[in-house]
Amino acid sequence: MDRRMAECRAILLFWRKIGFWKKSVMAKFGECARIADRRVGIADRRVGIADRRSGIADRRSGIADRGLGIADRRVGIADRRVGIADRRVGIADRRSRIADKRFGIAERRSRIADKRPGIADRTPKSQIEARKFRKIAGYFASLTSN
Repeated sequence: MDRRMAECRAILLFWRKIGFWKKSVMAKFGECARIADRRVGIADRRVGIADRRSGIADRRSGIADRGLGIADRRVGIADRRVGIADRRVGIADRRSRIADKRFGIAERRSRIADKRPGIADRTPKSQIEARKFRKIAGYFASLTSN
């Protein structure tokens, strides 16, 4: 029974801390709660005083919370500013991407240009054929001159 009483006492104290200190609420825990209530009664009154004090403290912390709220709002403004900065960075990113693409196109063009001098390095077929023709013509010329 002592363990059960201790459990009930703990429950009662917990409920009291939350603020449900009415007997009607306590009745929900049944006879055990009532027995515990009688035993804990004096402690409850003391807890009640403590609760009132904590209530005052809560109010004070509430004021502090409001202060935090203002800070939160300021943080929010900062967040928005950061967002704007992010957007600007995004625009810069897009610009750099466009620049990259343009650079890529330039690279492709330079590659094509690189290939072209390669073609220019080779002697065209017409030139090769002209050389062959000259050789043959020279041969025939040598035959006729003799």
